[in-house]
Amino acid sequence: MMYDENPKPEKQLKKALTDNIPLILWIGENELKDQSVKVKKLKENQEELVKINDLCDYVKKCLQ
Repeated sequence: MMYDENPKPEKQLKKALTDNIPLILWIGENELKDQSVKVKKLKENQEELVKINDLCDYVKKCLQ
């Protein structure tokens, strides 16, 4: 999370890449409706939709 009021997604992505952050979690209106989170793996440049109930296990697996 950035300390910027209303940061743009591109700015958040650039900051994460600069700081070697491995994952970004995007939660928008559609994700809230589906009870899911969009997980972006920065090294692989891949995105996956993950159900909220599975999120902790998914993130742990990604960070191993």
